[in-house]
Amino acid sequence: MKESIDQLKRQAEHTVYSGLDHLTQLNQQLQLATTFNRLFPRLYRQTITQLPAVQPDELIDRLLQPFVERISRQYFPLQDWDLEWVRETFPYIPISLQNLDIESEFEGIPLPEQIAATMAGMYSNAPSWEDIQGWLGPNITLPPCFLNEKHHCRITSERFTAVCRQFPEPVRSFSILLDIARHDTGSIFLDISYDYEMNSHGYTWTRKDIHQLSKQWKTAQRLARIAHRTVNGLLRQPEQWNTIFHCWHTLCRTENRKRK
Repeated sequence: MKESIDQLKRQAEHTVYSGLDHLTQLNQQLQLATTFNRLFPRLYRQTITQLPAVQPDELIDRLLQPFVERISRQYFPLQDWDLEWVRETFPYIPISLQNLDIESEFEGIPLPEQIAATMAGMYSNAPSWEDIQGWLGPNITLPPCFLNEKHHCRITSERFTAVCRQFPEPVRSFSILLDIARHDTGSIFLDISYDYEMNSHGYTWTRKDIHQLSKQWKTAQRLARIAHRTVNGLLRQPEQWNTIFHCWHTLCRTENRKRK
């Protein structure tokens, strides 16, 4: 009788809502197992056969490590996150930031990236234009609007990209460096920052979302290669800043005339 009463007491602690919540969590965990099986069927079979008998809600803890390790190697990086963080964000995928954060320090960052960050206007610790002018020297002319604290440039990324593409490298690809600094590339790996709500992106451990993130990771890698090439080009040819700043200044003057 006592055991029956104790069991009824334990059941009384549950409500319809807590039961539905538990079923939702269980469904999400089983969904990861399904995704694991579809993406890596051989590894899934090997992992399952080595597992002792476990309850369904314990399955996620057993499958997570081999699944995450294979995703990191084959689809996109997750090695920056430990398993506890992956569990905490489950069923959402923790995205590994591959860009500067708005609170980043710029010590050791190449000068072209620092200049792009200052142009982006969204970094707390980006260098001032006065410092940049000192680093570039008297042979590089900054656009007057950069030195006017009351002025706000309204140049769209599309227009600046179109003008830059009229010139050879590294001017041609500088707009990509600027888009990366602005977190405006179309790849979430470059566009999020650490103040971003990690779960608000909506990517969960489904095959569809994993393939979508894999495409975005390839885009991030391609843009990073272009950015690296652009940085090296500007370090070798600092005189090209005059062309970049001239393009910007011309667009800014055109925009101001339209608004008048």
